[in-house]
Amino acid sequence: MKKIMVVDDDLEMREILKEIFLDQGYSISLASNGKVALDMIYDKKEYDLVITDINMPVMGGIELTKRIKSIDNKLPVLIITAFGDKESLGRKHGDGFLKKPFELTSIISMVDYLCKKEKA
Repeated sequence: MKKIMVVDDDLEMREILKEIFLDQGYSISLASNGKVALDMIYDKKEYDLVITDINMPVMGGIELTKRIKSIDNKLPVLIITAFGDKESLGRKHGDGFLKKPFELTSIISMVDYLCKKEKA
């Protein structure tokens, strides 16, 4: 079973994504900010994908993505944001990018694609 971590300071968004991907057969972990997520990654839990928002307190998604890539360059990160002015940052640092609000089919397709990429 593929494991996804969802990182977003918005509880409702975390819960929505959790339900979507549980229904798709993924195992889900949730984090409310980048620091919590990074601590979970350091705890040696293996993930197949991290989905992160950009704007969060404590540690945002871009910093989280940079740190993830320094630990495991092969771990894909899907960056999501409601802020259009952050799109270039998301595309530059992430393996995928979606602007909120996104279509359900768009995020499912993106996650399926990123999780099927084999870690070399």
